[in-house]
Amino acid sequence: MTKYGEDRNGQNKICVITGLPGSGKSHLLKEKIIPELRKQSKKIICVDPNCEYKPSRGFMVYRIQDYDNAEEEFETMIRYYMTDPEGRKKKPDCIIVDESNVVFQKLSLPPYTKKLVNTLRHEKIDLVVVARRPVDVNITMSELARERYVFRVSGVNDIKRLNDIMTGLGDEALNLGVHDYFHIVDDHKKQLVKASA
Repeated sequence: MTKYGEDRNGQNKICVITGLPGSGKSHLLKEKIIPELRKQSKKIICVDPNCEYKPSRGFMVYRIQDYDNAEEEFETMIRYYMTDPEGRKKKPDCIIVDESNVVFQKLSLPPYTKKLVNTLRHEKIDLVVVARRPVDVNITMSELARERYVFRVSGVNDIKRLNDIMTGLGDEALNLGVHDYFHIVDDHKKQLVKASA
């Protein structure tokens, strides 16, 4: 199996993880992606609306306090890191946003979040967004994603969105086995990963 970030050629990027509840998204993050980042001594911030993650050294967890104002909370956190011209605040190497549809509820992104998305490479930050449904991923982030993990989908609109991203992807994702997923790089290199692997 290709490891997280293996094909990125040293460039920071957006990674999108989608799949139905219980499909294996959290397992992938906790057992494969986060350990890979920690092996590289990356400082990680995980935005965690549902209290699924525990903080540890080098792994900060930000708990959303108010679902109705989740986007504003995230914007405040990003502004804290993005408005530090002297570089005194240690920026994270990776920001993981679980249940990203709670955090990014609008079509357009607020100013500092937009700046982050547009300058990831210069800021040297990876952004990992996780959502149950492909249609719940903010369209800007989806369009700019360099890496995807696609678990089983069932909704007509989700299948269509995936088919628009890569011919036949939605139809194939509909028939994925439990905990199987596709690992996709640059929306053209696709690898099936079986749960038993």
